[in-house]
Amino acid sequence: MSYADYLGENIGAPNFTSWARKEDNYIFDSSLSPKYSGRYITAFLMGNFYGRDLVSLVLVGKGPFELKGAWQNMKDAGNVSILENAYHITKNLKKLKDWRINVPDPIELCLVKAKPFDSIHPAFIMEYKHNDFFQMPEFEKSKILEIRDQMVEATKEQGFLPSLSAHDLDNFAYSKAEDRVYLIGFGLWRQKK
Repeated sequence: MSYADYLGENIGAPNFTSWARKEDNYIFDSSLSPKYSGRYITAFLMGNFYGRDLVSLVLVGKGPFELKGAWQNMKDAGNVSILENAYHITKNLKKLKDWRINVPDPIELCLVKAKPFDSIHPAFIMEYKHNDFFQMPEFEKSKILEIRDQMVEATKEQGFLPSLSAHDLDNFAYSKAEDRVYLIGFGLWRQKK
């Protein structure tokens, strides 16, 4: 069944059929361990593009996009909205240019290819930030967590409503090379209108 056929039968599913097809440009290897593995979104490293590393955020396996290529779990196709939301929240936080808030660069929403099965997946392409937090000595982690908490509070001041998981250890990254904390994991965040 094609995306268009599926959307025609299921009113209310996000219309990602209009997303640009980038499967020849952006390819991730689904047989490798993901870089971030969340409840709704899994991020696979795609390699260096234009001088920076990128990740492809796709819906988790056993969701509507089974990583082995089969179209599965039709009732959860609405989870594509989590990818859309993560992109828009990241983009809007980046636009603020608030010195207190760091987020990786959002690149685009598009359809990408997964090796080795050549399956096509809706994805949010984002700049990859290596997370050195878990390799840090325990006595240094509290300062990083304090910075993360201050950043989450700054987003609230700017009109964003963080999800309940905003303080989870998997929803931020600390880059030792840059000595900088980055917020990630915006799929369930909201923005006040």
